[in-house]
Amino acid sequence: MKEALAVQQQAVSYASKMGPETLQAATIYHTMAAILVDQGNQKQALPWLEKAVSIQTKLAPKSLATATTLNRTACALIGQDEYSKAMNYLKQAQGIQENEAPTSLQAAWIYKNLAVVQYQQGNLDETLRLLHQARVIQQLQAPNSPKVEETHRW
Repeated sequence: MKEALAVQQQAVSYASKMGPETLQAATIYHTMAAILVDQGNQKQALPWLEKAVSIQTKLAPKSLATATTLNRTACALIGQDEYSKAMNYLKQAQGIQENEAPTSLQAAWIYKNLAVVQYQQGNLDETLRLLHQARVIQQLQAPNSPKVEETHRW
């Protein structure tokens, strides 16, 4: 993983040279964050995700890649118990996802994350509604996946 981080740091340097406000740079920042998360450095990943979101929401506001980055940023915030901020990112991701690919597994992931936030805020009825939506999508898209059962147990 250290090798991946070193390569990614070179890519970040390259992104700065080609212009920090490009979609390519946003992809590099997102990947840097993913490596950091894989290493257990969620807190260090957040600024990279926020940089990626800032670029993507300007240059590709309706892109599914933007929805993915918004969702992953929300995950990092959830991991730090920043539920209100996470909810803002998730609502943006949900809006894009519902317009572009409402029954994709990515949409199910967003619903599950929204459910986590709702649960933490004490909104149990909304939590159950969102988990049901996620489960319906997962059963439609991947009926034999063990991930479907995880949603059901949650």
